[in-house]
Amino acid sequence: MLNKTPIPVLLENVISLVKTKVDAKSNTLVEQFVTALYAGMRQDDLSSRSDSDLYCAAISLWNRLNSSNNSGPDICVYNPEISLNGWQSTHTIVEIIVQDSPFLTESVMMALSRLGVISHLMLHQPIALKRDDRGRVNKILTNPKNAKNFTSETVFLIEIDRQTESSKLDAINAELTSVLNEIALAVNDWSPMQDKLLSVIEHLSAKPKKKGIDYTDTLKFLSWLSDHNFTLLGYRHYDIEPVKGDYVITPDCDSSLGIMKNSVNNQGYGLSNLAADAKSEVLSQNTLILTKSDAKSRVHRPANIDYVGIKLFDENNNVIGEERFIGLYASSIYNSSAIDIPLISDKIKRVLDASGYNPVNHSYKALLNILETYPRDELIQSSEADILHCALGVLHMQDRDQVKLFVRKDLFGRYYSCMVYVTKERYNTQLREKTQQVLADYLGSEKEVEFNTYFSEGNMARTQYLVHVGPNDKHINVNLAEIEQNLTEAAKSWNDKLKTSIVSHYGEEKGRSLSEKYIHAFPQSYKEYVLPNSAVADIIKLEKLSSEHKLEMIFYRA
Repeated sequence: MLNKTPIPVLLENVISLVKTKVDAKSNTLVEQFVTALYAGMRQDDLSSRSDSDLYCAAISLWNRLNSSNNSGPDICVYNPEISLNGWQSTHTIVEIIVQDSPFLTESVMMALSRLGVISHLMLHQPIALKRDDRGRVNKILTNPKNAKNFTSETVFLIEIDRQTESSKLDAINAELTSVLNEIALAVNDWSPMQDKLLSVIEHLSAKPKKKGIDYTDTLKFLSWLSDHNFTLLGYRHYDIEPVKGDYVITPDCDSSLGIMKNSVNNQGYGLSNLAADAKSEVLSQNTLILTKSDAKSRVHRPANIDYVGIKLFDENNNVIGEERFIGLYASSIYNSSAIDIPLISDKIKRVLDASGYNPVNHSYKALLNILETYPRDELIQSSEADILHCALGVLHMQDRDQVKLFVRKDLFGRYYSCMVYVTKERYNTQLREKTQQVLADYLGSEKEVEFNTYFSEGNMARTQYLVHVGPNDKHINVNLAEIEQNLTEAAKSWNDKLKTSIVSHYGEEKGRSLSEKYIHAFPQSYKEYVLPNSAVADIIKLEKLSSEHKLEMIFYRA
């Protein structure tokens, strides 16, 4: 049986202060609150603190909890002063009282990170409690098994970089309030959104099959998503109708659920405003639109919001509407085997069939492994032709020391997904940063280029770069060969350039032999001072040395 972790002496002192300073009527409640608040505090977080400061910080948060009206998030961002608050801190303090729900902690951390604010301490604790008619706390639950008729509220006590400007304090408060309200929209509407998704599945399942419109794969995928494989954040219905030589998409704002309630613009927009590929896809008989939003989620995790659009058709197979769900794919889509995920598994099977390889040979199995480890978002959004082209390209470069670039433009022209493959030996931070710069320059982006690197079990490293571009950059002529050549040059090391120079001077046979001899012969200090082609002159002199010819000299101008 594990021994109970002893309470640190400092926290025992804080409890003693509660017992002596808090009135008898509230004493027990405050002690329960303080014990819960500091329960998870690490020893190293306690080392530089005094019992009086910990007591005052807890009492301040307790007073906020005890006076909160529970109508929404209650947030205070302030710099405590002894004259005003009875205690002080070198940091700015953030106090939050909010109805307990999923996503709170990670979303608060994300909000502070977006603001460029460093958190030095974050205590957060759900408190099961009851309030009296005036809203005052009159009972705190210490045994979670007896939670019936109790409400759960989460309290945060956060220490961040000190902020001296009131405008900065207000901005932090406003961002946290906005994020917590967004969480409430998503969480409170989760059941209606889930019901709507199930209703769409039921409606489409009941529709008679029609030539040209096949919901079979769509229904499998939607059913899989509904089984806790997609974190629903928002929903809205859209109507699509022809108007004066164009098609207009009009949102039904009254149907909005979750964070889509934040967008109240009910003005339609013409498909002519979209990229040609996007317009074609919207009007096609493909039943699903799967892509990502421009916006990053402020809830749960900071990824671009996933967009699942289910198209609706009239009796003539014309698109007349869309049921749009937004959210985040659950970790299961990234951690499960690709062949266990509907839609993706069928894509992979068709790509393998199109490769022409026999299922029993090595190339087929190697291609399957490439597809299994292919970025899941790319498997979802890319066409089968694009996936096959990329996968075969990767297969053909196995065990070759080269750089390969594969680029996919987002359907709506908002970003490029660029996958760069190099050997593990070549991959380093310097090359990754240079690649980001090259891609941004060639694709005309002034935004941060996001990246994610994967190291295969073999000798390859794959980095996926997302290069965000503006809506007016739809007609950029992307010269893939030129970009790839620049990336190849960026990947060359001093040793690579020396080898090329040696072979160029001595010819291939002798050059390769001398390359093996000298490729690791020069120290880093030499490489930093001497160009690779200049090093060949030194190698020529070194090769002339013998027992009879013991000295050669080259004079360099300083």
